[in-house]
Amino acid sequence: MLKMSLMGDFNQWDEARHKMKKTTSGTWEKTVVIPPGQYEYKFLVDEKWQRDPANEMICQNCFGTLNSVITVKPA
Repeated sequence: MLKMSLMGDFNQWDEARHKMKKTTSGTWEKTVVIPPGQYEYKFLVDEKWQRDPANEMICQNCFGTLNSVITVKPA
């Protein structure tokens, strides 16, 4: 069974905090409310790191791989 979590510096890279759910249409979703700012994140898919394929914004992390980056603007 496929497991997927959203992890980033907004949740201290905690796998348990934002587990994603597969919708009936086959996409994976998770709603997260975070303060404005810039955040690095990745998905953990069956114990393997994966960047967000829908986001071209990336940065290098301290492990020599790439993270996805998102900027949350004030409402």
